[in-house]
Amino acid sequence: MATNVRGKSIFLSSTYSDLKDLRSKVVDWLQSFELVVVNMENFPGDSAHPADNSLKMLDKCHYFMLILGHRYGNLVPGKDKSITHEEYERAKELLQQGKLDNIFIFSATNDFPTRFSEQEPDDLRKELIALKNEIRNSSYIEFSTEEELFKGIARTFMHDQSRNSRPAGKQYLIFEALDKISDTLDSDAKSKLARRNYAMHEIINSFKPLIAFRHDADTINGQPLLKNIQDILDKCISPQVTFDKNPKFEGRIDRWGIRHVIFRVDTAIKLMGAITNNDDLRNIGEEIGRNASADLVENVVYQHRLLPASIGAFIKLFDYWDSSGGWGVLEYHQEHRAHKHSESGKWILLTRNNFLRGDQERPISAKDPTKSSDHLYAFWKGYIMGAMNFALEKLSTIYSELPSEEKGDVFFPAYSKVKRVERLKDNDPNTDIFEVYFEVNPNGWALEKIAKIRDDNKKGTESQRLAMLGDLGGLVNNLKRISEQNFNSSVASFSEEDKQLLEQISTHQCAKDQSITACIELVNRLIQAFLNL
Repeated sequence: MATNVRGKSIFLSSTYSDLKDLRSKVVDWLQSFELVVVNMENFPGDSAHPADNSLKMLDKCHYFMLILGHRYGNLVPGKDKSITHEEYERAKELLQQGKLDNIFIFSATNDFPTRFSEQEPDDLRKELIALKNEIRNSSYIEFSTEEELFKGIARTFMHDQSRNSRPAGKQYLIFEALDKISDTLDSDAKSKLARRNYAMHEIINSFKPLIAFRHDADTINGQPLLKNIQDILDKCISPQVTFDKNPKFEGRIDRWGIRHVIFRVDTAIKLMGAITNNDDLRNIGEEIGRNASADLVENVVYQHRLLPASIGAFIKLFDYWDSSGGWGVLEYHQEHRAHKHSESGKWILLTRNNFLRGDQERPISAKDPTKSSDHLYAFWKGYIMGAMNFALEKLSTIYSELPSEEKGDVFFPAYSKVKRVERLKDNDPNTDIFEVYFEVNPNGWALEKIAKIRDDNKKGTESQRLAMLGDLGGLVNNLKRISEQNFNSSVASFSEEDKQLLEQISTHQCAKDQSITACIELVNRLIQAFLNL
């Protein structure tokens, strides 16, 4: 588990009689994240009222978790609130005072089953409704099954991890290498060792009643010992892609909380082949790509506050995010550089092991044997267009709103609107190459140029230092020539030290020990500010 929660204490608040079994499972689940769980079952057995004990214990915790079921709970003597409600009120006070790190709220929907048959009085049911309405003004997660609750808890701590992993004072964590953020995105990557150790510990304890174990092949699934082991492993070491166990959706898989449907390759090809019009197939692909991109932006960018720094980082992220889509592996191959201000840019994207490619030579329609799966590439073209257009537009807006000091870490996108996608013929049976053409962006040349200088610096040598400084100076002077007024406005918020360095860059008078990387980041900040005017 991430170091920001390991060993920290979390207070578990809920009604008891209706959620007794669920509380036990939640405690196990939280402990698998290496959290220290504070719960009423372990309160000291003194004469103090449970409410007094709970509030004292809560004051010492780092986190507060509230689980609301279908009961309001017993009232605190002399007050009009339940113990659970009192705990929530205290947690809000502690959070406001900076004495609590975070509050996590989970609320059961009406579909969540309960074994507790006793009905609370109408006045208490009204209080529960009022409390559930109150939490709607906060961040909370609804659940209708135990599995949804456990997944919600995992996502909650992933979000809390990403919030705490950003550099101090930064709105986003801007990344280049995917391995820096992959653990944040996958709940399965969180504390694998801790979960495995926990599972093994529980399995060993489960074997204690082995003397009473009797093997019966016909009733193996009903054997308490084996069922206990199976439940523990399902709960603690769930894979990245899992079958949805909700009876309403049996047969679907769940990845990052987004449900998918499993198709055989032949089934998918036949369904897509039944769409005879290429434009229709491209439009369908465009909508699916747009939806996949919307999921990525919502879950990665907005929720986890993660931003790719370059084209390569963005394509790696998209491939990682949509790897369960079944289309194959997506890679960034190269970028065509625009040399004229009126010229559009172009990306070269490569797909490996695309299932459409594997069936290219085989007819997909018995009625029309001449129709090969090459027809289906219209879908891929639409998919790429929809995915890129949605994501790049959203990212461009976010990048434009970043504080000036953070813009030096971002080197794309120079273009954000796809004009068309073309497939290139190639001889490799396992790959396909697509050209992505972007609409004209009069300012794209500047972003492309600074991205190229950055790439050259990563793999360059000291002998290329003068050439890179010369290119940077040319960029600065070109921006001055385009609009000196906009140039002056762009640097108005820069420090005097940064202004002096820009002057040295533009006049090719940088000191020999001046960092090329610092010069690149400064000029990039200038470009980002200039283009946003």
